[in-house]
Amino acid sequence: MIELRLNASKVTTIAYRAPEMLLGAPTYTGVVDVWSIGCIFAEMVRGNDLFVGHSEMEVLKEIFRYQEFCED
Repeated sequence: MIELRLNASKVTTIAYRAPEMLLGAPTYTGVVDVWSIGCIFAEMVRGNDLFVGHSEMEVLKEIFRYQEFCED
């Protein structure tokens, strides 16, 4: 059984929130936690912030920009 939790979007740092949380999903599963862990690991490898932004919209733009870069 997959556990769904109520949206607690203010719990994590904005840079580690999964895109669905930034877009206002009402519930989440462990996949959101895996996203956050992936961001932390990427920052440890890179030595700097993965997604920089002061608002949810800025972080979403960074995520989509990075995705486009990886698809090229």
